[in-house]
Amino acid sequence: MQTLLRILSLFQVLICVEMKNQSGNVFTGTEGGRVEISCNYPDGYQYVSHYFCHHPCGYSDVLIETQKADKVTSKGRYSILNIVSTRSLSVTIRNLRLGDSGVYYCGVDKWGKDRLSKVEVTVRKAVTPKPTAAPLSTLQTTTDLSSVSTVTKITADFSSKYEQAASTTQSTHPSVLQELPVYGGVLGLFLCCALVAFVVLYRRPSNAHATQFTLLHLPPAC
Repeated sequence: MQTLLRILSLFQVLICVEMKNQSGNVFTGTEGGRVEISCNYPDGYQYVSHYFCHHPCGYSDVLIETQKADKVTSKGRYSILNIVSTRSLSVTIRNLRLGDSGVYYCGVDKWGKDRLSKVEVTVRKAVTPKPTAAPLSTLQTTTDLSSVSTVTKITADFSSKYEQAASTTQSTHPSVLQELPVYGGVLGLFLCCALVAFVVLYRRPSNAHATQFTLLHLPPAC
């Protein structure tokens, strides 16, 4: 009878341990972020192989496993670390996706059936902040500044064009003033030549008339 009671007590303890192992913990992360998962294991398994797997945790469901105690092992988006001092297994999942939500297990490799600790991962969808409308005063100030900037630019362009035109006029006047004496000399020479020609033409008929008058009044030749 006592033996039967001891066996029943042992089964009760095993059932409690199994229920505790399967209850697990829930770890939550945000899409695009990261989540850190921690699993504890009993004494005596510090230097055995540990692994992290997805449900139902078959051979093909193993995502990553440790290579050496107290040394981080990375594979893709997963990292795993067996911390001997605290007898815990730390797993990190980076760049979370919505499809990462589900049931996982922290496994301890041992003879017979492996020891599994159940955990659940929940990934929340990332929320994109909505753009807030700028206050009316800010928009008015921006519009005023834009108007002032436009007027300033137009004034600067007008001033630049005016200075350029004035510079062109100033650079043209000296050349005109320098050419005026030349034009005056040519004009004076032309007037002098015209005057001389006029005098010559005017005096030529008078000389011819005097010669004719002298011939008429000469005495006849003997």
